[in-house]
Amino acid sequence: MSESLLTMIMYFWGRRNHAAMVIVFGLIIVRAPYVCFIQLFFTYYLESLIKHELIGIFLGHFFYYFSYIFPELPLSKGIKILETPKFFEKFCSFIGLDKEGGNDILLDDDELEEEDLNLGLGF
Repeated sequence: MSESLLTMIMYFWGRRNHAAMVIVFGLIIVRAPYVCFIQLFFTYYLESLIKHELIGIFLGHFFYYFSYIFPELPLSKGIKILETPKFFEKFCSFIGLDKEGGNDILLDDDELEEEDLNLGLGF
């Protein structure tokens, strides 16, 4: 299960930061969207069981598609399928975990700048 979650997070991060460059094993420089596929290749080469990586790539693509691509399509009419339920937002606000409650960990996409995506790799 943890391999699938890790691959899902890597896939989603790679799609959101498609211009970022990543050094794999200190030898290969690739763009971020391809890192999970390189992990898939090495897992197949070393273990020959890639079920967890394939599940993670599928779930990462599913999450990315329904979070960022589908709401922009004319067919969707702006509906966000994977949006956080309002009752959960109200509950978090009630217990003090919203932005007004002083939690600085929660950030909007607008608050992130291009410099935040620079990983210090010199690219």
